[in-house]
Amino acid sequence: MEASVAALILVVAAVVFSCLVVDYAVNIVEATLNTENIPQLARLRDMQRALLNETDVLLNSTLPSPATP
Repeated sequence: MEASVAALILVVAAVVFSCLVVDYAVNIVEATLNTENIPQLARLRDMQRALLNETDVLLNSTLPSPATP
């Protein structure tokens, strides 16, 4: 049980860290190019929001319980 909790915390931390890295990279690219109208950056930002929303759901423990047969 303790190993699975530790693994879950590690996965959540890795997802949050990768989102921060992607956000930093997007901000650097936007500052370098001085534009916000790049479709690829919008797609990266959408994927980042989706990952953060999934992580937020996991942290708040609002996942639906599985149906019992």
